[in-house]
Amino acid sequence: GQALAEGALAELRNAEPGSEHQLAWARFFASVASAPADLELLKGLLDGTERIEGLDVDQELRWAFLEPLAAHGVADEARLAEELARDDTASGKRHQVRCLAARPSAEVKARAWHDVVESDALSNALVEATIAGFARPSQRELLAPYAEKYFAVIERVWAERSIQIAMDVVQGLFPALQASPATLEATDAWLSAHESAPPALRRLVLEARDDLARALRGQECDARA
Repeated sequence: GQALAEGALAELRNAEPGSEHQLAWARFFASVASAPADLELLKGLLDGTERIEGLDVDQELRWAFLEPLAAHGVADEARLAEELARDDTASGKRHQVRCLAARPSAEVKARAWHDVVESDALSNALVEATIAGFARPSQRELLAPYAEKYFAVIERVWAERSIQIAMDVVQGLFPALQASPATLEATDAWLSAHESAPPALRRLVLEARDDLARALRGQECDARA
């Protein structure tokens, strides 16, 4: 991960100032940043103490920088509320909700899960934002307990919620980050125990299963290389 971030930062610094290319590298760098120095740079770009020539840190980019800061425990709830006050729009609210769910604590993950799975208070857009923040690759261990919970709730979610939210939950909360044979076995166990589940629900779980099986085969090839 760190080599990827270093490469992205080098490309960002070399990109033509003010170009689409530069903006794309800025977004990619933010998506892979995790080392303290990289997070410091993002923080500096947000508060204006750091500059990269030609890079316009507009509101969309500010949120893109805040998400990794939230996910690594650098930007807290108060900081995210402050940003929402700057960008008090429907889009700002979605970004804030995603960043809140990205924070690295068991309590945050439990609340996000509850808000999406147990409650129907959130709009479609905010369900989607919460799920996007919940599943952070850097938080595999924190998310491990939810693999089992996922298989216990998806049938009920499918029956009770709107089709859009049910699809978001089934696709977005599938425990893809727990890329292990045990997750594949749990998926197969669910599929064989739920042969009469709605075909659309089974199809989504089957697609996620195939992606997981592919990822595991890729891991095996890497291990042998």
